[in-house]
Amino acid sequence: MDIENTEDKTETTETQEKEKKTEKKITLPTASGKSALVKLIGLGVLVVILIAVIAVFIVNNAWKSDGVLSDADLIYPRTADSVVDLAPFTSGAVLLTSNAIEYVDQYGNLINANEHKFANPVMITAGKNLLLFDRGGSGLKIEKDSVKYKEAQFDSAVSCADITSKGTYAYVLNADGGYQSHLYVYSYKGKKLFEWGGSEYVLDVALSPNGNHAAVSVLSVSNAESLCKVIYFNFNKNEPIFTVEYPGETVYDIEFVSSKNVAVLTQSGSYLLNSSGASSQLNHYAANELNHSALYKCGVGVTAINHYGNTNNALVYYLDKGCKKTYEDHYQSSILMVTASESHAAVVFADEIKVLGSGDSVTGTVKLPETCIHCVISGRRLYVLSASGLYSFSIHETSGE
Repeated sequence: MDIENTEDKTETTETQEKEKKTEKKITLPTASGKSALVKLIGLGVLVVILIAVIAVFIVNNAWKSDGVLSDADLIYPRTADSVVDLAPFTSGAVLLTSNAIEYVDQYGNLINANEHKFANPVMITAGKNLLLFDRGGSGLKIEKDSVKYKEAQFDSAVSCADITSKGTYAYVLNADGGYQSHLYVYSYKGKKLFEWGGSEYVLDVALSPNGNHAAVSVLSVSNAESLCKVIYFNFNKNEPIFTVEYPGETVYDIEFVSSKNVAVLTQSGSYLLNSSGASSQLNHYAANELNHSALYKCGVGVTAINHYGNTNNALVYYLDKGCKKTYEDHYQSSILMVTASESHAAVVFADEIKVLGSGDSVTGTVKLPETCIHCVISGRRLYVLSASGLYSFSIHETSGE
């Protein structure tokens, strides 16, 4: 029996070995098919990875700059649809949206976000202070260090306002359809410093950095013709110190370039108005050619002019802290916007941004893969808001210093 069992086992073993060989012959093509499929899948994965790497490379290298600017970092991803304005704020930037104020530091960290309900919000920043008012509405609010500080509702519409880094703030209320304007100036603690009323429509208000003076640009009617004026105030006096008329001019912007001197920007040039009432024209260009302008309190300025009225023939004036033209650049392309800070200015084109220093030339150029929606200089950084979010460039040095 043992021998029979051994033979049976031997036969069984031989049969199993034959079956295994047969199975191998059958399964070999299947194994080969799996290997090909694995190779095909692996190749597909490699292609996807390669495309992703190329995409990352393109994105990382699209926002490039030359000169003294570093390459860009996307510090604050967000959709830009609801962003109304972008402004400097200490070492970062602040975004004004249709329903909120968002404070972001230089690394893109959200410091704070405060809600607002203004229909036509206008934002003004100075140091750590922010003033927001509803143009044509009746609301105004002040925030310090990104925290709510004061809120007010008025019976009349707010037309313009200003605030200093020390917290002195001013606002203008319009009554009687705008033909009656009232200027109010308060200290940071809420003490009324000055009040004035006039029959002209106030276009803009500017406060001196020390909080002792103010100037307003007004639109009045003289001999059935419109007339722009600039009225200068000293808070130690109850009445205006002087009024300067600019016949045939439209005053677009006013700003203090020192504790007492005011820069006046019109459609045909820039003027310097001193505390004695003397107005001298610093720069002149043909009427109706001014396209964009920016003046920074006690800082630099920049104006973009359509040469001979041609939007693709742009002339850019760089203005020093005294509002004098230091140099000009000519570009055969349209300018979207300009911005200025204490020491730098920026000119935004469709595909690039040129940053101007305090010297006599462009200090850096930023290539744009996306359209710039808002642009601002805060400290030594350039912030650019595009459709994909907020980008930041570091300005390493200032030309001419």
